[in-house]
Amino acid sequence: MRKIKIILPYIPFLILIIWAIMQSNEMKNTRKDIKQISYGISELRKQQETSLGALNRHNEDLMNEILRIEQEAQNTALQPIEFTTELQNYLIQTCEKYGVPYNIMMAIIEHESRFIWKPAKEDTNGLMSIGYTQINYPHWKRLKEHYGIDVTTHTGNIEGGVIILSELLEIFPLEKAIVGYECGISKVNRLKSTDFSRWILQRAEYYS
Repeated sequence: MRKIKIILPYIPFLILIIWAIMQSNEMKNTRKDIKQISYGISELRKQQETSLGALNRHNEDLMNEILRIEQEAQNTALQPIEFTTELQNYLIQTCEKYGVPYNIMMAIIEHESRFIWKPAKEDTNGLMSIGYTQINYPHWKRLKEHYGIDVTTHTGNIEGGVIILSELLEIFPLEKAIVGYECGISKVNRLKSTDFSRWILQRAEYYS
């Protein structure tokens, strides 16, 4: 009984100490939680900044590419064409010979080769094409046999392209003939116009 009497006065102090310890632990846990939350927020901000930076770089690259394409298009329109005077004169004479609009052929050559001779290479249709007018392989032998034209030469390639368009103009109106030049005669009746034909007609005004 004497021991109990001695302990009893200290019970409130013991309770207070236990409560203080519990509060201290809760504070520690709270601080730990706050640190973890702060770290999580910091990491989230870093991720957002990284994503935003990547998006900004992507947009900047996209804008630079658009500017490059626009500048290239502008330069193509303003710079002298890489086509010798002799070849231009030959094209004029050949167009007159076969009754083909000179400005249309100039637009076709610009679109097909940018006035730069292109060696034989497989095109988007899976066919070998060559030269300024990008004549497809099936025409090479036919033009050689019927007209004595070698499309692997500069002048022969120009004349071959003019002949192909002249043959189409004998059957179809102008825009349909241009569609045939691009897609082949078998697809002309299914297509009223194409991006190619519209571009050629618009660009031909520049050479009129």
